[in-house]
Amino acid sequence: MNSIEEKVIKLNKPGELEYKKDCLNMVEKIISEKEVCFKTCKNALLGMCKNPQGVVVTDIGQKKLLFSFKDRKRGLQIIQNGPWNVKENLVNLKLWMEGESVFELDHDFIEF
Repeated sequence: MNSIEEKVIKLNKPGELEYKKDCLNMVEKIISEKEVCFKTCKNALLGMCKNPQGVVVTDIGQKKLLFSFKDRKRGLQIIQNGPWNVKENLVNLKLWMEGESVFELDHDFIEF
């Protein structure tokens, strides 16, 4: 039997949670006690910004989605025109800056 010691196991697909330097990166958190479908959240936010090209959406768990916008101006418009809701659940959008942990972003407050 081989030892598992010193072996690397990658759980995420390559690039899945990678900060994209050429994009505006933001994390959406759904404020809800129940689970909300990833596809529903993705489609709702993309619909709010008129389905722009060059947007990558990744489900990162814990009711959070990562949006990376090639068009930085479009991404900023979404944040500035909020707050948003999906199926009557408040959506908290935060910019993700390089060097920050996506899981440690503070979603405890929303600016109105």
